[in-house]
Order: sequence, then structure tokens, then C-alpha cells
Amino acid sequence: MSAPESQSHAAAPSLQEAPPAGEAAAQALDFASLPAGDVAVQGDLSVAGSIGAEFRVHVKGNIEVQGRIEAASVECTGNLDAHGGIAGPTRVALSVDGNLNSRFIAGARGDVRGNLRFDREAINCELRVGGHCRSPEGSLIGGHFIPSGPTEIGTLGSPAGVATRLVLGTTPLLDSLSKSIERVMDGLSAKRDLLVEEHEKVAKAKHQSAVAKERRTEIMFELHGLNSTIARAMSGIDTLGKQIAKQRTVDLSVVRLIHPGVVLEIQGQAYTITKPAPGPMRIYLTPDGEAVYHRPPAGPRKLAEIARAQQLSA
Repeated sequence: MSAPESQSHAAAPSLQEAPPAGEAAAQALDFASLPAGDVAVQGDLSVAGSIGAEFRVHVKGNIEVQGRIEAASVECTGNLDAHGGIAGPTRVALSVDGNLNSRFIAGARGDVRGNLRFDREAINCELRVGGHCRSPEGSLIGGHFIPSGPTEIGTLGSPAGVATRLVLGTTPLLDSLSKSIERVMDGLSAKRDLLVEEHEKVAKAKHQSAVAKERRTEIMFELHGLNSTIARAMSGIDTLGKQIAKQRTVDLSVVRLIHPGVVLEIQGQAYTITKPAPGPMRIYLTPDGEAVYHRPPAGPRKLAEIARAQQLSA
């Protein structure tokens, strides 16, 4: 690490508030000249160098880093492009609302709500991906990986048998969002029930004072607003449900090789690969729900022929 970077990481954490970025150009920052701590940017961020350890970066926009992202915490509402890769001596924390593109990823943990692509390796990462993963030249080694869409990887696992686990056919990020909306719906419905009960009590009163009449009007206005909100929420849940059904698919393509020891979780079953499985091959579910692998020109074969299947506990 260079002297300026070493000095910056020794400084006390502080909040660096970058000026709002314009629509045309991204805000450029030199992290080597900043003391470690929180960095907040309204708009896109461009980093010519690296983002060192001990930084906590919050960006309402896209991030483009020419250097490396080290053991930092990085959040953005847009895309994250890490041209120099992502790696640190300790865990890198990521929260990316858009797509993540990186030369390589090592020791990262977090969520990518869009699509993921890495050019070389993803090593010992714990990542949940809301979209697809397209890394036909990359190797996924170690860690816990949960993609929600079609996934294409060059190599899975390693000759050393590093524990590598993929969970297929789930949508954890969308499921979490759906549960959040349902909790909000429950709260709105409970509030509506209370208002309806209050309106009935006020309406049954023998003597309707001016205050009571005004309250009835207020209740009717609140109920109208609540019913409109609930209707929009129900429509949103229906749309989200269709999206979950579409993305909850098992579609894994491996270009080169799956090493023994790799574990694939599919619909409550853990399939541990027992022998080298060369590519190109595709793993998916038949219409009957059976997990198969397909290596052209041969036809589909049961995944259990190259893996040991074990029922997962609920």
C-alpha cells in the first residue's frame, strides 16, 4: 500500500459528503486522499484508483472503480463496475441495487439485486443475486452462491475440493420483498378495520353533533385513501408473484468442468457431485420436477448419476 493510502487508513473515521453529481458527469473521488470512514455521494461516482479498507461508501447512483475494492462496505442504488476486482484481507460488504460487473471477486458478502458477471474467479463469496449470472470464462470456487435467474459458469469448485455450494430455483431477494409488502398490507388492513369499527360506532350515535359529523367525514376520507393504497399494493403483490414464478427456475450451464465436492441445492435436495463432470452441460428440472443434466449430443440423464442426493431438513 502506498504511503498516502496507509496514512488515510490510520486517520479517524469521518463523514465525507461529496457534492451532488450532475446528470452528465459522475463525481470523481480520490480515496487515497480521504480519511477512512463514511463517504456519501448523491449521483454517480467515478474512482480512478482503489477503494481501500475501512471505507463505507453510500452512493445514490452508479459506481465505476478503475482500481480494486478492498475490505470496504459499498452500497449503491445503481450498477457497480469494479474493473480492478474486489478483494480484501477481510470480508467486503456489498449491496448493489443494479448490476455488478467485476474482474474477479474474493471474500465478498451481500446482495446484488440485478445481474452478476465476473471475468475470472469468484472465491469464497456469500452472494445473493436477484437476476442472472453470465460468467462463461469465470470459476466459482468456495462460498455460498444463490442466483435467481439462469446461471452460466466456466468452472465450479476446485481440484482441492473447496466447499462450494449453489442454491438453485429460489428467489430470496424477491421473497423478502414480497414478505415486506405483505406485512405492510396486514398493517393497512388492521388500520382499515379499526376505522370501519369507529365509523359504525359514530354512525349509531343518537345525537350527531357537529364534531361527530366532521369525524365521520374524516373517517370516510381516510378509508377511501386506505382502500386505494391497498388496491395498489395487491396489484403490486400480484405482479411480484408472477416475477417470482418466472425467476424461480433451475437453469445452470457449466462450460468446462464441475469438480467433485460441489453441492447443488435444488428443491429441498442437496446434490453433491461425486466425480469430475466435464462440460459443456446444462442442469435443469424436467416438467415432472426431476433434476437432470444434459451434455450434448447425449440426451438428458438423472443428476443423481453424477451426484449423491440427500434430503435437506425443513
